[in-house]
Amino acid sequence: MATNALLIDQSAFEEFKALMIKKIDNLEEKLSGTKQEKLWMTSQDVMSEYNISHSSLQKFRNTSTIPYHRHGGKILYRRDELTEFFSSSNK
Repeated sequence: MATNALLIDQSAFEEFKALMIKKIDNLEEKLSGTKQEKLWMTSQDVMSEYNISHSSLQKFRNTSTIPYHRHGGKILYRRDELTEFFSSSNK
């Protein structure tokens, strides 16, 4: 039985993965019937919601203090991970 394999580069895979995550999030939102909070947050979202500066956010990333993910060329943050991080750091 012959197998067909497809090779793609890392950046194309990351873009595809980010697109699929976005589509799944949109589908979950539609199925729930209510507007959910976004699963993924941009740096601007994080700075605005948690009232921190760009330099503080950069320092958190550089020291691996805050969880973040790279999707394609973008840095994104999972809302649930940040909620856990900021709630545990306020104790």
